[in-house]
Amino acid sequence: MALFFPFLAVMVILVMFGSFIGLLIGLGLLFLIIGLINGVLGSFLWEIERGEGLLKTLVHGLVLDIILIIVSLVTFYLPSLFFPGLATQVVAFIITAPIDGAIGRQVALWFSSEPSESQYTDMETLGAVPSGISYTQPAPIGISQKLPICPLCQNRTEWRANYGHGEGLKPYNIMCSVCHAEWENVLVKPMITGGFGMPMPGHLSPAEDILVLKYAGENSWARVHLDREINITTWKEMVKKS
Repeated sequence: MALFFPFLAVMVILVMFGSFIGLLIGLGLLFLIIGLINGVLGSFLWEIERGEGLLKTLVHGLVLDIILIIVSLVTFYLPSLFFPGLATQVVAFIITAPIDGAIGRQVALWFSSEPSESQYTDMETLGAVPSGISYTQPAPIGISQKLPICPLCQNRTEWRANYGHGEGLKPYNIMCSVCHAEWENVLVKPMITGGFGMPMPGHLSPAEDILVLKYAGENSWARVHLDREINITTWKEMVKKS
């Protein structure tokens, strides 16, 4: 009899521990199924490449389930609690359905498969191609005098330019003669209005110019800076720091 109660206590603990482990396994399987289904739907409906791996799929399902429960509490269960009835449930369901779809899409994006190295290379190549513009004219005097060094290749360069509306007028493009990086001038202000209300190019004022990197040239590391605006002052600071 003295051994019966300790034995019973051990059995109860083992049963509770087994139930807890079973619950965890069941929840894990549930989240895996939810993550897998949402990943497949994301690939089928929105062409989102599904992330691979059990852990990623498990977390995918867990995050989606938590967000959907929170949203359902606000958009479905609370309205049904305060205004019970079939009409409220139907309206709440209609409102909740598109919200759940948008959430499923966003979570699928969060856990989508990252592009491979070859895909990154293709993306960079598509986003960093030479413009094909012929740079046959000298760059604006202000560019040549204030920026004798290319901020990308760090070499002293002879900037060449192409003017869309004639030399001395904005907008224009410049290219480093060493690394062949291309920059496009961006007008701070719109073109001035000429006769008959037609937009006319403005005259050069390099101190106010803003340039955008359009082609990184031989500086593959600089492709992350494509289409980012930079003014002359920042450009000079880049050169000084390097």
